[in-house]
Amino acid sequence: MRLRVISDIHAHPFAYQSGADGQGRLRSIKAALTHSLIGVGAETTVLIPGDVFHQRGLLPTQAVYAVLDVLNTINPAQYLAVTGNHDDVGAPGGPTAMDALQAGCDNLRVLDHWTRDVPCGGLVVMGRGYCADLGASERAEFATAVSDLAESSLGKSRLLEAVVILVHNGVSKDVASADFPGEAFYTPEFFSPLAQLGVPYLVVAGHWHKAKVIDVQVGTTTVPEELGSSIAASSGSLLQAGALVQHNWGDAGQPRGWWDIELPSGPTDSWELRFTNSGAPRFIVAHSAEEAAQARPKDFVRIAADAEPAILGALAASGVDVAEVEPPEEDARESRADLRLGDSDDALAAKYVAARYEGDDPDGTLAIGRRLLLEVTS
Repeated sequence: MRLRVISDIHAHPFAYQSGADGQGRLRSIKAALTHSLIGVGAETTVLIPGDVFHQRGLLPTQAVYAVLDVLNTINPAQYLAVTGNHDDVGAPGGPTAMDALQAGCDNLRVLDHWTRDVPCGGLVVMGRGYCADLGASERAEFATAVSDLAESSLGKSRLLEAVVILVHNGVSKDVASADFPGEAFYTPEFFSPLAQLGVPYLVVAGHWHKAKVIDVQVGTTTVPEELGSSIAASSGSLLQAGALVQHNWGDAGQPRGWWDIELPSGPTDSWELRFTNSGAPRFIVAHSAEEAAQARPKDFVRIAADAEPAILGALAASGVDVAEVEPPEEDARESRADLRLGDSDDALAAKYVAARYEGDDPDGTLAIGRRLLLEVTS
């Protein structure tokens, strides 16, 4: 049995990335999802640790149909998923976009509150959707679930070989990340009840877009640039899967893709993890014609003002078609907290767009210079 991990797909018809018909960006994400499932067959279980969709508080019908079209075309052994914070469409505990996905795909099961599945004889997958509070109550619920597994017929039979924990909160060596102190992160200590099972386990987490592996036993953190073809991870390691594709300018230049996991062959053996870069669509900041020439169809290119004539001339000479697109208004809305308090929402949004896409920020915190934002169309 092999495992493939595809996380943080964020399927949505983003307005500023969608072209004339409003569907371009969604088509790009759909194509990337299809590409990530190439080679998946009946011997592979696909793990999806949340944020399949993007629009919180809304059931994104177009995106649901796009994802279902892909999932129902590919036939793995099973899809096992958890709900991400972006998949929530209403009140806590109410229906989610993942419920709609599960209803439309017979081969998909959504796990939550540490429910478990047995995709093959000796492997158990336990799952939990996004959880804002990882305090004493959540820890007790997890410990009870592990004890239930230990007392089950599989747990007592010596047939249990490995456990995968599928979550959507991000992982850290510490209780909270220094970069995101308000977030609840899973830590090695949280999963200590798994030691009673006596089998290797691996934590697979969604939520944060930067892929990394924290090997608790060795004491190392590895990101995909350093992986090469594969990495051996000790039992108890934390895999932060990262996003499937680059979703915004904050992702520019960073690897995004999916993981393949080979199960340990024995109690003391390692998990074999292999990262594949999805490659596109990408966000590229170009300061020269050579950098702009790296763009492929559906990539987004931000051009420095002083290089604009040379770059546009080089693109035109090479027969590349580009279309100027508007700055992302949703980025402005989501980044208001980064700006000075006391301004109105409209003022904050306008200031953010101007700072990030059109000029220098007065505070110097977003001084990137003017950019011409382009979508490569062919």
